[in-house]
Amino acid sequence: MTDTPASQLSSSSMATREHPFVSTLLERRSLHSQTNCTDTFQSRTFEVTLTRDPNQLPFRAGDSLAIATQNPQVTVQPYIEILDQHPHFKDRPSLVKAFSTAIELSKLPAPNLKKLVQLFEFTQEEIKIVENPSIKDIDSFDISHNMYASSPLYRILVWAKQRHTKTWTDLTLETLLNTLPRIAPRLYSIASSPTLEQDKIILMIGHHKDPQGLWYGACSHSLCYDLPLHSLVKTWIHPSRKFCDLDPERDLVMIGAGTGLAPYRSFLLERVHQKSTAHHYLFFGERHKETDFYYKELWENLSIPLQINTAFSRDQKEKIYVQDRLWQQKETIWKLLEKNALFLLCGDAMHMAKDVESTLCTIASTLGKQTDTKSWLRNLVRSGQLCKDVY
Repeated sequence: MTDTPASQLSSSSMATREHPFVSTLLERRSLHSQTNCTDTFQSRTFEVTLTRDPNQLPFRAGDSLAIATQNPQVTVQPYIEILDQHPHFKDRPSLVKAFSTAIELSKLPAPNLKKLVQLFEFTQEEIKIVENPSIKDIDSFDISHNMYASSPLYRILVWAKQRHTKTWTDLTLETLLNTLPRIAPRLYSIASSPTLEQDKIILMIGHHKDPQGLWYGACSHSLCYDLPLHSLVKTWIHPSRKFCDLDPERDLVMIGAGTGLAPYRSFLLERVHQKSTAHHYLFFGERHKETDFYYKELWENLSIPLQINTAFSRDQKEKIYVQDRLWQQKETIWKLLEKNALFLLCGDAMHMAKDVESTLCTIASTLGKQTDTKSWLRNLVRSGQLCKDVY
């Protein structure tokens, strides 16, 4: 083991995408205190532990772990069934390998979609059907209705096969690989401390599936369910340039929901190691206190000052979110902003992060008499007082 900071390690010893470190999957466990399967769209949060060599995977709190990804077999199988009888796809192992390890199936970016509809010479009417799916369009098709509704790529292949034109019969695996996006590594915020937990990396991973069990996260399903313990996983560090904590004596405000809690475990354990005397504030949101209060015992037993503010949205008739807790503590929040406390924001970019930023602007307007809150917020980010890791 080594205590050498990441910034001082030789770059030649660090794992990269081209030369990854092969970690071992040591452990996984559900972070929910009890099973709750009442939601229609099932979502679970797991703690996953992997081995680490500090020389090859040096990191600091706020960094992410990149993991080489492959699509789960349950997601790949419907595509194989569409192409199975095609004369140019008789090499089934190569077909399965391509859809498992080379092709990105979780999304179809607009440029790739455009290439596909041009490849198959779709009419404008057919493009409209693909872009606005309706199950009634395919009642007579022997296919997965769930995949048809979920995946633009699946819809395009279904219609191309049904039309059975020369563009379909001439299709090859090479053409598909040249047209479709390549699978990307998945990034997970690191939840472990680089100094107190040197020989391992801990991740918080959200696992999602629909009621039919046909749509899974590519990497999350493998790590949380599919891979046997002690399987090997290719990893490397994805450093964060701005989402970091350089002064252990600076007051710290951490805001997040769900797996956005992960880096705060790392930040706080580092502050414990540094014997910080600063004040720490955690604003955390999830659905239910009884099942979703992740690391509750850890937070309650830290040896540094920590104030916990939770927002469990489904525990009362009126939903409560982290931005509501920030507003309830607005006087404290404004004092901390004026004292130059460090604010960290991690989690959902689409809703939570925007709502939190809006609340901070309202606090600045109400208590700080800021008239141009958009400029105020931009300056907060540019100065590094507000650091974000949102996705």
